[in-house]
Amino acid sequence: MNLDLWIREQLGEVSDIDLTALSSDANLIEHGLHSLQMMRLLERFNCLATQSLLYMHIAKQPCISAWSELLQPHLNTTTSS
Repeated sequence: MNLDLWIREQLGEVSDIDLTALSSDANLIEHGLHSLQMMRLLERFNCLATQSLLYMHIAKQPCISAWSELLQPHLNTTTSS
């Protein structure tokens, strides 16, 4: 599974952020992502992960690359993509 792409898809579903030219290291809060949208993303992340992540985990570094690194070691390999 390409986590960066999956995270971009999830962002597209919960926010109005233009993701087409957004780098994976861009601060999503600076691009308009707000706390409620982050909570919605967290729910989706936790459905994919084997260990529950907390809001503080994703708020600490609000960018696609950091979230991908955060999720990678906790992927539930039995979850279909």
